[in-house]
This record gives sequence, C-alpha cells and structure tokens, in this order.
Amino acid sequence: MKIGGPYTPLPLEGNALFYPSTLGGGNWGGVSVDPSLGFLFVNVMHVAQWGHMEKRGSGYVRTSAFGRYARFWNPETHTPCQNPPFGEMIAVDLASGDVAWRSALGRIDALEAIEVRDTGSVNLGGSIATAGGLVFIGATNDSRFRAFDSKTGKVLWETRLEASGHTSPITYMGRDGRQYVALMAAGGGDFLGGGLSNSLVAFALPDVPRTPLPDSVAKAVAAVAAARRGLPKIGAYAPLALPPGGAKALVAKACGAGCHSIEVVTSQRMSEKDWDAMVRAMVARGAQASEAEASAIVEYLAKTLGR
Repeated sequence: MKIGGPYTPLPLEGNALFYPSTLGGGNWGGVSVDPSLGFLFVNVMHVAQWGHMEKRGSGYVRTSAFGRYARFWNPETHTPCQNPPFGEMIAVDLASGDVAWRSALGRIDALEAIEVRDTGSVNLGGSIATAGGLVFIGATNDSRFRAFDSKTGKVLWETRLEASGHTSPITYMGRDGRQYVALMAAGGGDFLGGGLSNSLVAFALPDVPRTPLPDSVAKAVAAVAAARRGLPKIGAYAPLALPPGGAKALVAKACGAGCHSIEVVTSQRMSEKDWDAMVRAMVARGAQASEAEASAIVEYLAKTLGR
C-alpha cells in the first residue's frame, strides 16, 4: 500500500482509493452566510471513491465528460465504507478561517437501531441562514429537515418529510406577516436512495412580537405584493405515462435510471429545440446514450411531451 499526492494518476493495474471522491467534500448546494456572526455554513459529505485507468480500444465509445466512477459505499444503503461521520454541517469563521463548530448532519436509522449514533449521512443540497440565528437544511438522504443554532451548531428542530429534500430551502414573509421556510422534498432516486415524492413543504416560524417595518420598507413590500398579484398563474404539468413504442425504453434507461425518477421528465413540456438542449446536457453529465439514441430520445420526447 502506498499513498500518493493529489495529482497521482490512477493505476492501470488494480484499483486506487481516493478521498474525498468527486461526490465528497462540499457540493453544488453551496454555502450560506450569517453576516452578523461572520460565519459561513457549508454541508459536506465524507465518502471515498475507487477506480483505475483502462486502455482504450480502437472503437469510439461515447461517455460523459466525467467518465465512469464507483463510490466507496454500500450500493444497497449508500452508507460509506469508512468510519463516521459521513456528513457534517460546518461553520467557518470568515475573519480567521478557522472552523467555529462542526456537527453531524443526518442520521442512519438502521445504525441508530443498534445504538450507533451521530453518524451523519450522505447529503446533496444547500442551507439557508436567517437573521434569527438559525440555519435550515434538508439535503440528507434520511428524509428530514433540520434547524441548527447558528452560534453553536446544536440541532434545535428536526422533522420528517415524505422524501429527502436535496434542494436549498427558501425563506419569506407571508401575507400574514409571519416568516416561513420552504423546500422541495422529492427524494434522491437511484442516486442517493430513499423514497420519491412531489412535495413542496413550508413551515411557519414561531410568531413573536416584531418591530414595525419602516415606512419605506413597508411601501416596497406592498409594491412587490401588488406586482405579484398581477402575474399570470402557471399551472404544473401532471406526469404522463409514456406511450409504448418509439424510444420509450431509451428514455427510461437514459433519463430515469440515474439522479432522478422518470416523473421528473414526464412532468415537463418543451419544444423540440429545448428537449434537444436538455438531452445533450444530460448526456454530457453522464446519461448513457449514443448519438443516435440521443436523437431518437429528443424526437420521442418532442412528440410526446412537446409544447
């Protein structure tokens, strides 16, 4: 066994294990910031990856720009094959660059059943920090939504969702003057496991006495509300069952067996041009389809789910 530096190439014989993986560390969920504390909050995932290089044959094989990879985890449960924590919420002091606190993010129910706690879990999604000293985050694949204390990292609140929320939450003031926090909870599909849903969930923060808004702010809020009332209502499309024949099997293989379920595709309505752009982008990100298959998928989706 030997340990290499960050630019050590993968071997041609045997496999190399590298950590963190392309999925590990921080991810596309980004960060949130509390300016009053000077803290930046980021959720991270601790998972390794293994792989090797292969000599290419003489034929052309279409793959994604990122190649193929294998996570160092249990493929059935998506539990990393290393010591926990598997996921963490971390606060960084922006003035010093030091870690102010770090807390396990997520739980694995099967491990807690045998008294193994504070493991964290794999997670994809972002957080949002509020002026009230809270950091809200879904992201974990345990179908839960949490609020951390911005100063200490203590979990102050946790609730179960219909499915995991691999998104970044939003916060807003309702017409009743209360603050709400909301997120999509649709699940992780085959990529992170867990159940699927189509839920948009909002929670009201406790109603506490508030200082009246300055006149200028109140007028701006009223103007925004009036403008929103004048916007056209956009109806959501219900997912359709794909008709048989054509490229149905190709769509199921390339568009519904990876990061999301097929319902994510069948609830869309787009022109042929937009479907073409979408399919090409997904192939570049790893969807398995040849050039001919991608063209057949675009034609099928434009005919079936066109606009």
